[in-house]
Amino acid sequence: MDDSVTLLLLCCHPALAADAQVALTLRAVGGLTTAEIAHAYGIGENTTSARISRAKQRLLSAGARFTPPVDADRAARTDTVRRALYLVFNEGYIAISGDRLDRGD
Repeated sequence: MDDSVTLLLLCCHPALAADAQVALTLRAVGGLTTAEIAHAYGIGENTTSARISRAKQRLLSAGARFTPPVDADRAARTDTVRRALYLVFNEGYIAISGDRLDRGD
């Protein structure tokens, strides 16, 4: 399994609340800034930053590892993965910052 897919599935770990899973995925996998994630959620940057930090700490305390999940665990994370990928797509389709409507990267 590709490392980026493993990271995506790690960010969607069941120890995290759904909003934390998506925010962490957007940051770690999607490369979005905290401001971009906050805009996607319609919340403040400080709240988003705290959410991402708490998610990282929760993964550590849950003993999450950078290994591909087994089939049943992977299947349980599918909906969150889809939501995160949808938000990454939206940010790529219509950028919320910069001088262009779309993002070349």
